[in-house]
Formats: sequence, C-alpha cells, structure tokens
Amino acid sequence: MQKWLILFLLTYVTYASSVLQEAKKEYARKHYVKAQQILKHAGHQGNIQAQLMLADMYANGRGIAKNDKNALFWYEKASMEGSVEALYQLGTYYLAGNGVERNETKAVEFYLKAAQKDDAQSQYNLGVMYEQGKGVSKNEKEAFTWYLKAAQNDYIDAKYNLATLYYKGIGIKKDKKEAAFWYRQSADSGDTQAQYIIGQMLLKGEGIKKNKILAYEYWLMAAKNSHEKAQDALDLLCKESPWACK
Repeated sequence: MQKWLILFLLTYVTYASSVLQEAKKEYARKHYVKAQQILKHAGHQGNIQAQLMLADMYANGRGIAKNDKNALFWYEKASMEGSVEALYQLGTYYLAGNGVERNETKAVEFYLKAAQKDDAQSQYNLGVMYEQGKGVSKNEKEAFTWYLKAAQNDYIDAKYNLATLYYKGIGIKKDKKEAAFWYRQSADSGDTQAQYIIGQMLLKGEGIKKNKILAYEYWLMAAKNSHEKAQDALDLLCKESPWACK
C-alpha cells in the first residue's frame, strides 16, 4: 500500500475518533442538540459509529424525541456502510413495523445479511422465522442450520432451541446425546428451563450418564430462579434419595 494512502487512512481514522469523542462529551454534559449536530455532520460523511449513535438516540429517545423513522433512516445509512448491527436492527424494525410498514419478508432479508456476517442474534432470529414460517416458507432443516450457527456463536436461546430440535427429531435425526449436550450448554449459560430439563435427563440417564447428584445441582440452580417444577423435582429427589442432596 502506498505511503500517501496509509497516511490518509490514519488521518481519517483519527479524525473520526475525535469527532465521536467530542459528541460523547457533549452528550455527557447533556448538550444533546450539540451532540446531535456533531453526529449528523459525521454521519452524513459516512461515519458508521456516528450513524449508529444517532440511530440509537432516535430509537430510544436518548436526549432527543423518540422517532422510529429517523432511527430507521440512520440504520439504513449505517447498513450501506457495512454495519452488521444496523442490518440486525433493520430486520427488527421491519419485523415489528416500527417506523415502517411491517414486512416479515424484508426482516428475513436483513437478518440473512447480518447472519451471513456471523451475527449470532440474527442467526437465531432466522432460525425462529424458519421454524415458524414467518417471512419464509416453514423449513425445519433451515431452522436447525441457523440455530446451530447461533449456538456455536454462544447464543443462549439458540442452544436451548437446538437441544429441543435434537430431542424431538425436528429438522434433524433425533439424538438424545446431542440434545443433552446442548441442554447442558444452555443450562450452564443460565437458562432455567434447560437446567430443569438436563436435570430430568441426568436423573433418567437419557442421552447422558445417570447422575442424581448432578441432577440435584441443576435443579437447585433452577429452583433458585423460581422454577416451580425444578423445586418439585428437588423435593421428590431429596425424599427418595436424600444422599444425593447432601
């Protein structure tokens, strides 16, 4: 790369960063109009972070009046600059019909673009839409594919849904061992329903080695988060096998 181009890029990055810092300072001082002016100027020049900050301000009414149409405008700008976050947000706006007519097909288009850039939440949302047939023809195999990608990117809800597909044999051959693996992954990430289910599987030795002590531990975690069935399971386990609860 030629030296003049490297120098130009470094200068631009430094300028873009300084603009954002100035806008953040004005925002922190509650000078919202000034912050908005700085961000608009930078946003129209193609500064992605400025575009995203403006979109967020409009979307959530941070310092300025909430305006979904204006938020949508800036997310569209950022998406054209290649922002994955903007693509995800656009999908969500079209899905909910915020600032734009509700359009599930358009939502899928934006989620797909973000998912192809490895955005876990978009991958999960695509899985849901394929599973439910929203914006696309119902396709359980595609749902499985996108849940798997999202789960591999550590998205908790995707781990749970993936486990359920394996357990029931939806979109993939039934596999209790894989189901147990992903329920446990979800449980270890804090999902209370997964904690309850993996406890049941451990109690029965279903897809995983039977282990009442470990079942007790998972049910205890779920019960501490007010999962009633887990509490009932704990009570019964400790009555029938008190040694497992010590």
